[in-house]
Order: sequence, then C-alpha cells, then structure tokens
Amino acid sequence: MANKENNTDHDIRKVINTYGDSLLKEEMSNIQLKMMRERQRKYLLIAASITIFLVVGVSLVMNNSTSSIGQDCNELLASELNKTFPMINIRSIDASTQKNEYFQLAMRAYENQNFEEASIQFERLISKEPSPGRLVRFHYALSLLKEGALEESLVLLEQLESENKVLMREQIKWYLALNHLKLEDKEKGKECLEEGNFSAYKKTEADQLLQCLNSDQ
Repeated sequence: MANKENNTDHDIRKVINTYGDSLLKEEMSNIQLKMMRERQRKYLLIAASITIFLVVGVSLVMNNSTSSIGQDCNELLASELNKTFPMINIRSIDASTQKNEYFQLAMRAYENQNFEEASIQFERLISKEPSPGRLVRFHYALSLLKEGALEESLVLLEQLESENKVLMREQIKWYLALNHLKLEDKEKGKECLEEGNFSAYKKTEADQLLQCLNSDQ
C-alpha cells in the first residue's frame, strides 16, 4: 500500500514538473467545467423529460397517438435547421456582458458555426452571471439546438416563451416550432407556427412549413 501511495505521489510530481502549474490549473479547470456541464445537462434533461412526458401524455389523450411528419415536411425542416442561425440584437446586450471573456468566446464560436464550443462558453458565462439576459439565453438555446441537444434547447426556449416578453417573440416561436418538429411533435410544432403571427421574421418559411404540415396526412 505504501509503495502504491509513493508511486502516486511520484506521478503527481512528474505531471507538475512536466506540464507546469499553469497548464495543470488549466487542465483542472477544463475537468471542472466538464463536470459542471454534465450536472447542468442532467438537470435540463430531467426538466425536459418531465415536459415531454406531459406534452406526450396530453397529446395521447387528445389524439390517441403522436403524429410524425412526412418526407416533404421533413425536408423543409432539415433545410431550415441546416441554415446559418443568425446572431440577433447582439448590440442590445449590456456592455458588461459584451466585455465578458466567455461571452466573446461564445459569440466567436457561434459565428464560426462551432456550436459545441459556443454551448460550453455560454454555460461558463451563465454560471458566472446571476441573471443572464434573454439574448444570452436565446443564443445558448440556439447553440444547443444546432448541436442536437434538443431536449435542453426545448427547455430553454420554453422558459423564454413563458416570460411573455415582446423582445424576440417571433424568433422564439419559430425556433420552438423547429425544435418540436425535430422531436417529431407535429401538433406542438403546428401550434407554434399558428400562434407565431409572423409579420416579418421567417414569415415566408413559416407559412410554407405550416402549409406542408396541414396537407401532410
């Protein structure tokens, strides 16, 4: 046992001597971030599972089945999800947040379509911000949606919608519709498109997708 402990101490000293304190701290920070991200995702997945369970339960009661969407509508959906997600109203974010290192890294990754990295940096930012603004949470949700973390993005988008704010109402409804449809919840997707009352943002695309869903049997 003593030899094993001595070997462990030797290995730790070897790592420190090899990589240096700064690299060791950076590696420890990365490990802590991964652990934090897993915990956050666990909680989001729990909340998402409850939400989806309730939605599916209501859908089963009302329709006695869940509806999937047809090939034509799936192609339209895939086309929209493959488009570049824009950065919206970034200049409206408060100056202190814009100066935040994590925010700058997140937006740089988002602009470069590296949504996994963007999600990581948004998580870091939100963990340090007691009250992250709607725009930060919105772009975090879109990063998760692009990354394919559909349950987590759905929770965040529904939280934003529940706040009942005018800011980005159409954008939130649009991406909620895409999120629901990607999860094969046709009725919830249609509901978002119908309630969106799109006046400018994605109006043509929303009308086209809704028409396809309505004719989809």
